Amino acid sequence: MDVMKKYMLLFLVFVFLQGLVIPISHAEATRSNVSTSLKVAVKRERVSVEADDADLATALKQIGEKYNPPFSVESFATRRVTAHFENLSLEDAIVKLARENYALVIDKRSGRLEKVFLLKSAQGTSTLLTDKEKQVIKMFHKPVGDVQDYIVEKHKCLEDIVRDTPKKTLTAQISFNEFIPARKVLFEVLSPEKSKIAINTLNYGWGKDGGGFGVNNPNLSLEEGLSQALEFYRDGVVSRLNDAKSSIENPIYQSNMEFLKNTRNSIKEGSELLQLLEKGIIPVFGAEIEGTATRLKALTKNPHVRLVDSSECNKNFKEAFEEEGYEVRSIYTPLEPEKKQTVESLLGTNNK
Repeated sequence: MDVMKKYMLLFLVFVFLQGLVIPISHAEATRSNVSTSLKVAVKRERVSVEADDADLATALKQIGEKYNPPFSVESFATRRVTAHFENLSLEDAIVKLARENYALVIDKRSGRLEKVFLLKSAQGTSTLLTDKEKQVIKMFHKPVGDVQDYIVEKHKCLEDIVRDTPKKTLTAQISFNEFIPARKVLFEVLSPEKSKIAINTLNYGWGKDGGGFGVNNPNLSLEEGLSQALEFYRDGVVSRLNDAKSSIENPIYQSNMEFLKNTRNSIKEGSELLQLLEKGIIPVFGAEIEGTATRLKALTKNPHVRLVDSSECNKNFKEAFEEEGYEVRSIYTPLEPEKKQTVESLLGTNNK
């Protein structure tokens, strides 16, 4: 499954929330007025579900049993779901059913889905990469609920850390207000010399196509690292564009209007992205950094920065997995920018 492999290879997760999930408390209150039914079909890696007030874990388990290769489901919560859809990809089907509170376990080597965890309410979405050699789960976090409330909460947590341990070194995920050319991020917005922080990774993307690349390689200058990342990213975009254009002409999908719509949108976004890459612009919307608590707090006042999300402020998410005996390593992906500029406006920022 290409999207799942992309999580593993590029360390970026964009999870889109959709569908209707009825919490158990509400479902129980209306159970007498709602008929319960569940039908699941899987054909050629496309999933169809007819669910009326059905048990969510049961629905996902049936998909996992019928899918090839199969996957398992482990639930930390009981929830009901009502959803009706046909011929969705596995990823879209899981999102449609599980909505906000789940985690995907992806095998690091094969890229295949191994397990779906259903989490308690308000814990958020996450993607986990299992490393069987080290027995480590890498957890990719995403906020739940109102994004602005999440930002306020995380910045308040950072203030508390500064008050107690201002010199403590922290790792944090930066989210920018808008897409910024990678070169501008490195030499202006988050210049290590000016901000006194270390930049580990830049998160790049445009629409659903994205990834991340390390910028602290001691064997490469920043310019060399940017050149390598640009070449790698451009080659990947060209390959995915070619695949999308081929699939949209495949007779199998001609009756699947949702697939055709999504694929055409992917082609549009990929073509826009390729325009930027051909001009040497890597659109960046986040970065993983390290610095003292005081330095990180100062970045919350940076006009380009939307969120500074420190790993110290996200410990609760890991508890359910640690209680089950997993060693968890948290990885934070940036928020989508509040606004997406036009290609023309980003081209105008090149080399500024």
